[in-house]
Amino acid sequence: MTRKLAVLSLLSVFPSIALAHGEEVLVPIMLQLLSVIVTVLSLCIVRRFRPYFIGGVLMCVAGVIASWFITGPLPFFENQLLITLVDVICPPAATAIFLAWALRREVRG
Repeated sequence: MTRKLAVLSLLSVFPSIALAHGEEVLVPIMLQLLSVIVTVLSLCIVRRFRPYFIGGVLMCVAGVIASWFITGPLPFFENQLLITLVDVICPPAATAIFLAWALRREVRG
């Protein structure tokens, strides 16, 4: 019961993060959450990425924060598609850039 209450309270916070209301706001936020989960799971599952797990997670969080700063001042309903795309692409892109840098550094040295 406590776990269900925690999940419900967490879901109730999502619209306030977006500073908007309505169920349309939940779609980009849930897609961003799914993007982050897939990114973190890929860091766990792919054996080659495991040594870079902490850096990858930190860059994923940096990607989330960057997407919030990029899309924060935009009006939601006029830019819904752009906001959704940026929110979904930024976390895995930041992690991929970090992994490319780390793997290239490993090869060189």
